[in-house]
Amino acid sequence: NEAEFKMKPFSSKSLLELAQHHTLLVEGQEQKLLVLQLVAVLCERMSEQIFTNIAQVVDFVAATLQRACASLAHQAESTVESQTLSMSMGLVAVMLGGAVQLKSTDFAVLKQLLPLLEKVSNTYPDPVIQELAVDLRITISTHGAFSTEAVSVAAQSTLNKNDPEGKTEGQRQTSHERSTGVSRSHLEQQQSHEKSNQTGLKSNTPLIPQEVSEPNATTNQKSRNITTEQLQEVLLSAYDPQIPTRAAALRTLSRWIEQREAEALEMQEKLLKIFLENLEHEDTFVYLSAIQGVALLSDAYPEKILLGLLTQYDSGKDKHTPETRMKVGEVLMRIVRALG
Repeated sequence: NEAEFKMKPFSSKSLLELAQHHTLLVEGQEQKLLVLQLVAVLCERMSEQIFTNIAQVVDFVAATLQRACASLAHQAESTVESQTLSMSMGLVAVMLGGAVQLKSTDFAVLKQLLPLLEKVSNTYPDPVIQELAVDLRITISTHGAFSTEAVSVAAQSTLNKNDPEGKTEGQRQTSHERSTGVSRSHLEQQQSHEKSNQTGLKSNTPLIPQEVSEPNATTNQKSRNITTEQLQEVLLSAYDPQIPTRAAALRTLSRWIEQREAEALEMQEKLLKIFLENLEHEDTFVYLSAIQGVALLSDAYPEKILLGLLTQYDSGKDKHTPETRMKVGEVLMRIVRALG
């Protein structure tokens, strides 16, 4: 097989073996291109009929995620596989973005993707795909109660492939509503359903402000005028034992920093402390959200935050585990990349 072939030294391979290996490579590339073409056709001809069987779509996406993870174990990422993976995850984003009315049973099926999305977020080298995998995991785990801008962008990008030549005004509005996250009525229905399913149990889910959880709000608006009560509630949720709740709170804080919310920026030192403490969390869900928060805070206050991080990364050998120091290193890499 191909694995045994790779172990042989080049000089010991016969011409026949080289020819067979070349044939295997060509067939493998053809298969990858066929899968990419299939996903592209699904996106271009997308309609609600595709989502009549959620389980089939999930099985297809799961197979794509598994293939991508298995491929990374043997070779570096390829452009074809990255495009296939991106479009497949885009299908999930469209479903979560409101293209179909998802029920609790649908979310139970979607949760089959959580381990695979975690693996992709841990191992895939493309930071955009890595970030989308984390965000999809959050949205699925919270049953759509929290959705990030990355999910909205992925859904919109996938929907745009469906109609590159434009639509009528009414159709454009429908696509926009579908791709910009959970609508207010759907969110209220879902939260009500969750409460009824957990009768007798105290819910720790934070009341994430509506204007933050809806990605369709204007992102370049400088201030959303969040209240002190909203900020305090999200700060408390950043220590919640429930992983999806904690990650959602960290993402909300990151969003406020990115939008330069005055109320949040006044507490920059406390926010930095929260993000750094969550860096030590073992769950990818949480620490990737914390990494994003520290990077955004450093972008807002580079001189103050960056110097502190450099000090911690340089002198934290005895204070922190190697894993935590690696996470701080990832933050520094993101900051350097952002600063150019």
